[in-house]
Amino acid sequence: MTADRIKSELIDFLQSEAAAISLEDVGEFDRAAAQAKLRELIPATIEVKQVCRCSKSIVIAAPHARFDGWTQFFSRIAATEFAAGRVVAYNFRDENEYDIPVSIGRHIHVNRPTESAMPYGEERVTERAREAFDQYLRAISQAGAQALPIDLLIEFHGQRRNESIEIATLGVERELAEKLLDVYQENQAGEADLPEFRIEPLHQLYFSAERAKQDGVMRPEVARQALHIELPRTLRRPEPNRIRAWNMLRPVLCFLVRQYIGAEI
Repeated sequence: MTADRIKSELIDFLQSEAAAISLEDVGEFDRAAAQAKLRELIPATIEVKQVCRCSKSIVIAAPHARFDGWTQFFSRIAATEFAAGRVVAYNFRDENEYDIPVSIGRHIHVNRPTESAMPYGEERVTERAREAFDQYLRAISQAGAQALPIDLLIEFHGQRRNESIEIATLGVERELAEKLLDVYQENQAGEADLPEFRIEPLHQLYFSAERAKQDGVMRPEVARQALHIELPRTLRRPEPNRIRAWNMLRPVLCFLVRQYIGAEI
């Protein structure tokens, strides 16, 4: 039986009410054993896709690729635009709508040393979550082409809570946040159904990245400045919406990277 067939059979089993399953030439699995086998067959990886080539140490990341659907698209197009480093983490958070539609006992947050028993569940520090976080920090350093802290970290995340673009920040003063909001509004003047643009410290956010600020990547030890960008699902799919979302964000990020930070290729 091929690995893909085993994965399919075990996922179907976990979606059922059955207590156990027998796979020919593979073995017997209860639900916990099926989860463990799927963790083996669906590895969680952190990949440095591109090393920064610009004059500042900038990294664009998607730490929850696939769970936060299509965030890897935004990391790729932004890293290409700015010649920035790029890091993508895959398959650390299960129960996504793409390739892990069930719980396989792995919901690790990557950008902080915690995991949860379920999506959006209470977070706790664990050894494997700490290992994933340490690996993520090493990847950021490698992609940024220098020891931490890097100059700027931009993370793309996905959310379904509201239709706003929410940006939690590190090292962004009120004056800069106001300018970024102005750039967004000026470049989208006349745009129909413009998503609200909410950014710290101007606005109170639902997705404020508090845990990442406490012991994750949103700390001065990791980056001098950071943006934690939460994009609603309607801006991530289908493809025309992704292109529209990037066209909305591009002027904002261009101002930050090229004019405020002064990064050059």
